[in-house]
Amino acid sequence: MRAGGQERQEQRARVAEEARRREAEARARPEVGHRDRPFDPHEILGVARGCSKNELRRAYHAQMAQYHPDKVAHLGKELRELAERKALEINRAYEMLS
Repeated sequence: MRAGGQERQEQRARVAEEARRREAEARARPEVGHRDRPFDPHEILGVARGCSKNELRRAYHAQMAQYHPDKVAHLGKELRELAERKALEINRAYEMLS
């Protein structure tokens, strides 16, 4: 039982590190397209300012259920890339607010 828990923790750490790496790469690229507005984590997660941690967590999970790259793995390349960018935005917004 412990080995499974430790494996999950290690996997979560790898996923978090990969997300941080991708976010750093995204920041290094010039912003184009819909990025005319400043990054607003509340808007991305669809929560009000001053929301509770529970509301924030629920909004995060709802957004990730739609845009997680594993959920769209069967779709075309462009949609997978869009979902990956959106998932990075969602993760960044959640980290900023939590």
